[in-house]
Amino acid sequence: MAPEVLQYNNFTQSSDIYSLSMIMHIILTGFKPFNTNPHNIKLATNIIIHQKRPEFFISEDYIPNDYLKLLKQCWSHNPLLRPNINQIINILEDWLIQLDHRSSTRITEQFIKCERSGHTDPADFYSCEDDSCYYSRDFTDWKKDLYNYL
Repeated sequence: MAPEVLQYNNFTQSSDIYSLSMIMHIILTGFKPFNTNPHNIKLATNIIIHQKRPEFFISEDYIPNDYLKLLKQCWSHNPLLRPNINQIINILEDWLIQLDHRSSTRITEQFIKCERSGHTDPADFYSCEDDSCYYSRDFTDWKKDLYNYL
């Protein structure tokens, strides 16, 4: 959840963009965000106050720079700094056109470099600790504790 959702229960289009950044993270790494952290008030507080974001588990050298830049814009702590969905669509369409035509551009070179990196399958390293396992639960169960903690 976006920091503003955790803190103020404020769901907006911008908080959806933050959620998209988590999907981008999964696509990139193969890991669910914060898979090594207990999903509790401490994690929520670290996201809100310390702007904690998921780990990449692979060297940023093997991540297409433009993809990484977009991902980080989408998970910006400030919702006003996140791109809107139309901007994201335009960027992705541009990438697809370049990749589809196999033109020698910066973005195609970045993605080719990433593909050739041969980084290990992240699933080989995945382990689920008790409170970091993903399962559906009611946020209201600990939302009041979070507000008191902040």
